[in-house]
Amino acid sequence: MADQEWTGVRQRVEALGTSPESKEVFGALGHKWVLQEPLSHAQLSELEAQMKVRLPEEFRSFLVRVGAGGAGPAYGVFPVQRVQGRWRWEGDGAELADLSRLAEPFPEQGLDPAFIGAK
Repeated sequence: MADQEWTGVRQRVEALGTSPESKEVFGALGHKWVLQEPLSHAQLSELEAQMKVRLPEEFRSFLVRVGAGGAGPAYGVFPVQRVQGRWRWEGDGAELADLSRLAEPFPEQGLDPAFIGAK
């Protein structure tokens, strides 16, 4: 997604949060229509260096143009934050993510059924 497509996203999310119906949207009570502040390019570089991966361009753009997480579909986008000098995703269930797998290629066809059965 081109950077210009992110123009106004923060403002539109904030406007959605002021709507009387906003509290009825699934997950809104959790994220409260709040977006974290965007990352600086230096912070993004530090995050990627720590994770030993270059994030997808669209997500990189989101992180520096819109926010480091917060309001989004369902319960929102797990915010990425520096905690005790290390970058990590925060939120209910975020600790279940295996960040060491970020460097693995994303499967074009979804998860391997054999992998699902192995769990």
